Amino acid sequence: MELVLKLPKEKPPFIGVLYEMPQQIWKNQAWSTEEQKQNFQLLFEPSHELILWVIKGSGRVRYTMTYDPLKLLKFLAKTKDCTLFTFGCIYFDGVGFKPLKTEQGTHKILRVDKVSVVTDF
Repeated sequence: MELVLKLPKEKPPFIGVLYEMPQQIWKNQAWSTEEQKQNFQLLFEPSHELILWVIKGSGRVRYTMTYDPLKLLKFLAKTKDCTLFTFGCIYFDGVGFKPLKTEQGTHKILRVDKVSVVTDF
């Protein structure tokens, strides 16, 4: 897995987890459709690999992935005043990025209102 950071025009900044195999599905099916409409938090723990926590109330999902520390620093600097982000698990189909589907066949793109970093790097 790899961290993907995008700054689309006229949309909130996007933080994603890039999967190599599109057959993989989201790890957590626990969040209901109604909960997905609410805001989540993302917590970065950078080190040799990046640990990313997706948090909603007491529920947490952990992703460990490769990342480019400089790109993450630049992204966080550019988005420091943003109050809304989107998060999703994606794959590359040879043409562009596509969201992964859940077992139910739906896409999960989560609204994120807080992004933070555990340690300075």
